[in-house]
Amino acid sequence: CGQLAGPDVVTRFSLGPEGLAAHSPDGSGGPARGISATGYLSLLGLLLQWGVLDASGLFADASSPRLMPLARRLATGLRRERGRTRLCLPRGLWLAAADVEELLKVKAAFALALDALLATAGLAPRDLAALCLAGALGEHIRPDLLEQLGFAPVGLGSRIRAVGNASLDGAALLAL
Repeated sequence: CGQLAGPDVVTRFSLGPEGLAAHSPDGSGGPARGISATGYLSLLGLLLQWGVLDASGLFADASSPRLMPLARRLATGLRRERGRTRLCLPRGLWLAAADVEELLKVKAAFALALDALLATAGLAPRDLAALCLAGALGEHIRPDLLEQLGFAPVGLGSRIRAVGNASLDGAALLAL
């Protein structure tokens, strides 16, 4: 279901008394064309927070007594089709177990790159005044969510700053 953000693309999920809601920037509520990166991350944050997904990326059993009623209701959307597990979502979307695995790979690559940059600079996360994120993801993602999901070390979320499309500025700095 992955798509670039745009009309009819879900960029954020929320959970309320009625269950899971899928939000698009244009406010549309009909069938969605897909889910953006920020949409996937907000969904994973909710699923982790409510225990429907564990830290290793596995879906919980809907009958688990550990799940709260709202989380259990969410987990009833899990389906096993052709040997694959997926979670049915609002607006005709779904989250496949394979998608969760791919997102975990992205998280690992992001964390590894950040660790390598810090190690090369001889810095610890606590030494950073700010972690600047470029591009649309940096502008639209909640920094605390990046910390919650493990993209950024604990304590760094409050220092994450969006810097917009910084590729031209970066190229100019490199040229200098």
